[in-house]
Amino acid sequence: MEITPNSNFEPVARKPVYPARRRPPQADTDTDTAAFSRAETLKQTVQATPLVREDKVARARQHIGDVRYPPEETIQRIAVLLAKNLEHNPNGAPNNEA
Repeated sequence: MEITPNSNFEPVARKPVYPARRRPPQADTDTDTAAFSRAETLKQTVQATPLVREDKVARARQHIGDVRYPPEETIQRIAVLLAKNLEHNPNGAPNNEA
């Protein structure tokens, strides 16, 4: 058996490896101070926000006691969406169509 090398192809050249470039250290600038100032402002805002929003709790209590909530139209729209989903998937599998 005779093996003939195929010399029509050039050898594969390796990509040169360059060392990672380092960024020079940046001097403290006003942007660092501004970012810190914004973070401090956010922290103060979060601390000033109440854990319980009484207005939202009161509104939720009203809805719980209201037999007409959610409105009939909302219930009908949800029912239509569920029915469309069941029409396309009789096995009950989720419908991925949008």
